[in-house]
Amino acid sequence: MLLAALARNPALAPTTLRAWFTTESAMTRPAKPVTLDAPAPPERSKVWAVVHHEDSAAFVARLRAAGFPPGVIRGLVTARVNRRYDSQIRDLRDPDAATPFWKLKDGFYGEAHQRMEQTRELMQERARVARDLFADGFFANDEVSADQRRQFGRLSRSKIDILQRIEDDYSQMNSAVRAATGGINLPEDRAKLELLAREKLADLAAALTPEELADYRRRTSPITALLRDRSGGFEASEAEFHALFRVQENLNARISPGNFSLMDQGTRRVIHDQYLVELHTALGPARFADYVRESSDEFQQIVRLVERSNLPRELPVQVYDLRESIAIRSNQIFDDRTLDVQAKRDALQRLAQAGRQQILQVLGGIAGPSYLKITERWLPYLERGAAVSFARAQTLTFVTDSNRHSFGASPDFRFLPTPRP
Repeated sequence: MLLAALARNPALAPTTLRAWFTTESAMTRPAKPVTLDAPAPPERSKVWAVVHHEDSAAFVARLRAAGFPPGVIRGLVTARVNRRYDSQIRDLRDPDAATPFWKLKDGFYGEAHQRMEQTRELMQERARVARDLFADGFFANDEVSADQRRQFGRLSRSKIDILQRIEDDYSQMNSAVRAATGGINLPEDRAKLELLAREKLADLAAALTPEELADYRRRTSPITALLRDRSGGFEASEAEFHALFRVQENLNARISPGNFSLMDQGTRRVIHDQYLVELHTALGPARFADYVRESSDEFQQIVRLVERSNLPRELPVQVYDLRESIAIRSNQIFDDRTLDVQAKRDALQRLAQAGRQQILQVLGGIAGPSYLKITERWLPYLERGAAVSFARAQTLTFVTDSNRHSFGASPDFRFLPTPRP
């Protein structure tokens, strides 16, 4: 009651508290009604003109002088920086309005490639400008976003800032080299990129401990991105991921874009077999089978067909196993010494026909015919007298920087002798 009385009549309060009660009384006093003829706040347009045209560093200084907290300043300045760059990035990304709709857009290695490099440079510059504006200790904090934790692991905020600057610098230099190639990488261009990769690794090694560097390279490697994309439903443990990473690293070490195009089919088959042996050793028989299935292009197509048709989730594995059983049976028929060539041909033809019926029975009248179109790459060969194997049917992919190269996605066949006329 005493507080209420003092709030209503601040003059009764002690001198030391009178100013506080006067302020509170003013804050709680009902606002005067605003009439339609009330004038606009003076000088608002001039204030905006000053703020809008001053540079970002001066804007930060003005907000700090006004007493705004770091989080509010960071939000306001980030929005300002984004607005400055977004229009330039949008202009580069939007198609040329003068190009008629019936004509192709610029090719990847033409003007569009240059726009892509310019867009990347603008995005890097935007990130660098923002970090420079907030480099002062006033904005320092140990907060790390979930996305940054995923990329940088348990590194400190200061080390994350160092790594981001290193990534920015080398990304800009790499972009400059690629832009100068015009899409045609000559040996000297590859040498420049390899030199930049070595220099970047040296800078990272100077900023991190060996354990931190190994963890950061795994997190940011294009191999990791590849494994995430290809693993499908294979839920790898951390140990299994490390094993897959090592196997893929070994594959990359054996292949490069320069010598891949010169390899004959036999050499590629040897590399493929070696990769599968290493994968089997690293994961063990059961998990190897799971990974090969989940990363199979055909299995992932089956999964999408089943999901689209709202069929039970266990059907993709059932259909995949059916495919494997057909392949095994085809090789048993092919190797059966009790059958002559014509009997083997007839048995393989019956096996293919029975396989078609089983697929339709399992997947139904909608997903079944769709999957049969996919099996055209191998099932008709059985009808013509061939045994099939899917050991190398998995697409083999190796990565260089951010590029991916694939081969070896075809099943293997053994053909019966062609009957004489």
